[in-house]
Amino acid sequence: MTKGKSIVVLLFAVLWVGALQVLAQPAISPEMIEQFKRLTRAEQEALARDYGVDIDQLQKQQSVQSVEIGARPASPAEQLDAPGAPEEVVRTSAKAEFLVTDADLADDETEFAEPVSLPRFGAGLFDASVSTFAPTDNAPVPPGYLIGPGDSFNVYLYGKETGDHTLFVNREGMIIFPKIGPVQVAGMTYEEAKSSIKQRIESQFIGVSSIVSFGRMRAINLVITGEVSTPGMYSVSALTTVTQALFTVGGVSEIGSLRNIEVKRLGESVIVFDAYDLLLRGDIRNDIRLHNGDVVHVHTVGPQASITGAVNRPAIYEIKTGKTIGDLV
Repeated sequence: MTKGKSIVVLLFAVLWVGALQVLAQPAISPEMIEQFKRLTRAEQEALARDYGVDIDQLQKQQSVQSVEIGARPASPAEQLDAPGAPEEVVRTSAKAEFLVTDADLADDETEFAEPVSLPRFGAGLFDASVSTFAPTDNAPVPPGYLIGPGDSFNVYLYGKETGDHTLFVNREGMIIFPKIGPVQVAGMTYEEAKSSIKQRIESQFIGVSSIVSFGRMRAINLVITGEVSTPGMYSVSALTTVTQALFTVGGVSEIGSLRNIEVKRLGESVIVFDAYDLLLRGDIRNDIRLHNGDVVHVHTVGPQASITGAVNRPAIYEIKTGKTIGDLV
């Protein structure tokens, strides 16, 4: 018997004794197991018959011995990579890896920050909860203001004759002064009307001087439509501008544009107001004073873009056609 076969015989004897008597595990070297595995099936069966051993039972015992002496069972991944791996192993391995992934995610205590809800730029301009709008009845008369029906003048006389008169401009554009008669003032600026009244008094009364001041300002009717909080017809001061009119109705709605606010007069478009000019540059040139019968129409919001991160004003911005990312930043 050759030396290789002697080693194999010794391996059979050790395994057989261990299986019957369940004694302390022998120290079987990996070289002995490899030599037995290299034998052909016919040689393995011949050795088994010589020693009266069932080769199938011996192989099972060999597997038990290998595990007990410290052999590491193949991982699912190794079974999956092994040539000829059964389909059951492939399914089991894939399922095990999937479950491990779910468990890892479930045990992950990393806190993810919730997405920040960006405000719409300029929406706070007409915030109804902040009372920044005040009536313009007591405001100084601006240069260029034209007198019209409904305006009034306070006239105080002193000298040889005294008196205090409140005079309203009628629908014909005149004031009726006692002892003097009608004085045409409609269409004049405040300064022109004031000068005309004083000259008429001094020419009619000798030794009488006068003080003329502006009284109550007339109201005008506006129609405010489109995407605003409360559209409708409003009676407001004649000094009301586009932004003041929007304050009156509670501002634009969530889908209203801040950059496309159109003023129409007698059916014609007069101007388009862009609130970004006011917010970003303080430009009020297009925030014009409205006239009686004007229509203020707020269009639907246009294209929008969000910007966040290391910027001065992270928000949602309404952009005009032709603008670039650089313009937005």
